[in-house]
Amino acid sequence: VSMIFEISYILGVAGKVNTQANAVDPVFMRTARVAKTAARAGRFLKLTKCVDLVAKGKMSRQKDVADTAKKLSAKLMLALSTKVSLLTIVMVIIIPLFQIGQYPEEDLSMKAWGQRLEDSYSRSYAVLKADPGLNSSRFFADVVEDMRSFYSAVNYFPYKLEGYPKELVIDGRPGGMP
Repeated sequence: VSMIFEISYILGVAGKVNTQANAVDPVFMRTARVAKTAARAGRFLKLTKCVDLVAKGKMSRQKDVADTAKKLSAKLMLALSTKVSLLTIVMVIIIPLFQIGQYPEEDLSMKAWGQRLEDSYSRSYAVLKADPGLNSSRFFADVVEDMRSFYSAVNYFPYKLEGYPKELVIDGRPGGMP
């Protein structure tokens, strides 16, 4: 029954590539992957318990003294399956902790800052065009400073400002955005 939920074309979009606009949160996906692996480990553990129960049932039906090798094999199988299940669960939970300090898989701040820069530049241009008495506007420079201070706290720098001229000519008069 649990396999039904793992088939993508029943409950999800089959074969479609996720874009930034409709992508799922990577933390949510990692948590779902952990839950799926834990469920598989649980099913594996139940299977080993059933095999152990069947093996013990056969031994009790025979009413003979069980061979030492069979007892050892049953104990070893139970111990090994338990340790493998626990190791799988621990690895799924612990390994992602080593990736916390690395560059983020999906950082939407770059997209948000790009949009904010575009909006502030357009706003500055509109203010300069609307008021002939102004020669410059600080809206864009303030947003650039905000962006620099935002990225000063992280160990990567995902920006390079290009395409925003400082000196403009608006309706035949000079203007600028420092």
